Amino acid sequence: MKTLNFTSERARVASFETRLGKPQWTQYLRELIHPWHRKAEETGFARSMIEGSLSHEDYVQNLLNLKAIHELVEAQVDRWPAFGQIFKVTMRRVKHLETDIAVLGGETLTASTEAQNFLNDCQSLIDENLMSILGLLYVLEGSRMGSMFLLPCIMNALELELCEGVGLDYHFIGASNTPARFRQFKNDLNESVASIEDRVAIGVAACAMMSGLSQIYQAAKPNHSNVQQDICLSA
Repeated sequence: MKTLNFTSERARVASFETRLGKPQWTQYLRELIHPWHRKAEETGFARSMIEGSLSHEDYVQNLLNLKAIHELVEAQVDRWPAFGQIFKVTMRRVKHLETDIAVLGGETLTASTEAQNFLNDCQSLIDENLMSILGLLYVLEGSRMGSMFLLPCIMNALELELCEGVGLDYHFIGASNTPARFRQFKNDLNESVASIEDRVAIGVAACAMMSGLSQIYQAAKPNHSNVQQDICLSA
């Protein structure tokens, strides 16, 4: 699978930004990340989620990978209080991921090599421009829109009931408020991000997050059928 080249991606995002400008610019982020979103949708792991064939082991590994990503992002947000105006407490997922992992017996396991390598890329982007955190958050929050769609499929695959404390907290807790929360997050971005440089950094980080998830999903390589359906992994 093709990986993201940061130099060419910055040029693509900068060109995109120059054409569209600032007004309500977040409505174009979805289009910006679309090529990488499609790659993630086409992986065997993504197909296994929608088909209801996801294994217990693959699900736990995905939770471990997500936990590592959220730990990085949330730690960076905590270091910079200014992000508190955009980052709401309901965006925190580490605690819920820890609960799910523990319930499902994955406490002694770690994030995949691909996920750990991806964290290094994320940290490099943040070191270069702190606003990159918001691009990572855009995809993470958008993926929770996808979680609303995927939750019944995951429940079916793992034979779990819809309640807290059974391994579904990451997807389930706060789901009813996800559309409103994501809409507010995008509105806050529109109001808070002024410079073209920062918007480009956010766009590149969003593409990097989607590309990174594609790589992580591709490495999972679960068994799956050839059902062709669109999967909403982010919004």
